[in-house]
Parts: sequence; structure tokens; C-alpha cells
Amino acid sequence: MSRVLVAFMLAALAGCGAPHWQNADASRNTQAAFNWDQDLCRRESLYRNMRPRWGENPLYPYLVVDEERATECMKARGWRKDED
Repeated sequence: MSRVLVAFMLAALAGCGAPHWQNADASRNTQAAFNWDQDLCRRESLYRNMRPRWGENPLYPYLVVDEERATECMKARGWRKDED
């Protein structure tokens, strides 16, 4: 019975994945182009968080991705979230 419950929960969570991105330019609508642009946008939107998390060394701030800025960068490169 527990295996059936676990299988049902995994199937239900599978539909809750991240949105799929589509590019307006059909020639750039590939996984490689998406990975390239996403990596570039996430790198451009990095910033230093000067408030370390508990247990981290406060002398070494860590880098955080500004997701809103990364999403705007992706949109500027022609990518749109496919809302299914």
C-alpha cells in the first residue's frame, strides 16, 4: 500500500515542475541555446549577499542569483515561459 502511495505522490509532483521556456526564434529553440542563455543570464544577475547564513563564515560573503533579473534577461533574449 505504501508503494502505491509513494508512486501516486511522485506522479502528482511530476506535474509541478518548472515552467518550460520557448524562444520566439525557432532556430534558437534548442536545449543547448536555452542552457547557454540561462547560464549567461544567471551569471549576469549574481550579487554578493553580505548577510551570511547561520553557520557560515561572515568574512566570506556568498553569491546569490537575483531570479527576477535573470528572468528579465531571458525575456530580453527572446525566451518566454510556456504556461501549460
